[in-house]
Amino acid sequence: MVASLSNMDLEPLPVGLVHGLGRGSPSMMLLAHRLLAARFSVFLVEYPSTTGTLSELRHIVGEQVQEAVGDARCDLVGHSLGGIVSLQLKVGLLSRQVRRVVQMGSPNLGSPLADVARKIPGVAEVFGPTLDALAERDIDLLHLPDDERMLLGAIAGTGGWRTVTQFYGLEDANDGKVSVESALGAGPGNAVLVETSHTMLPVSSVVGAHVKSFLRQGYFDGIGEDA
Repeated sequence: MVASLSNMDLEPLPVGLVHGLGRGSPSMMLLAHRLLAARFSVFLVEYPSTTGTLSELRHIVGEQVQEAVGDARCDLVGHSLGGIVSLQLKVGLLSRQVRRVVQMGSPNLGSPLADVARKIPGVAEVFGPTLDALAERDIDLLHLPDDERMLLGAIAGTGGWRTVTQFYGLEDANDGKVSVESALGAGPGNAVLVETSHTMLPVSSVVGAHVKSFLRQGYFDGIGEDA
């Protein structure tokens, strides 16, 4: 069910917030309030991230976006799996409706942590069929045409502790779950690195500022770091 939030003196396009795997719309609420304070109109997408394939989730989220905005255009901001689904909608089902997409820590080239997790008894059953997709480098990733590449912005976290993450395959810069390489793997027209963890990306004030900048201007205001 879509939860719509509104404000006076709104920015031109509504913004849909799409949560990540195993989370829900409350995980995006702080970012929603930051966007509302900046005069954006916001709607929160709620979808069963642990019970469907990527194709099924894409259709469910697409239906919720259309329920929220009808035939109007909108922007989408997605955390982790939500960013992958958002990009797939822009490239496919909702190519005429979705303008800008912001991905926050999205494993566009998969995640070694997902590969490890799916081999632990019971974990795959908890997180559902998308866990297999997120474990593979050949995830069902759809790339934007060159003339629309600047409409994709990617935010990658660098707050992972490599002394720990190296044990499950994340040896280079990462956010604890997703490598910077993977987060930028969709070939965004704009990218920014933020020193925070995967879990904290949606609640980071620095990330929030970058999201607002990209939605308004179509580019990020440099590289930010969380204190």
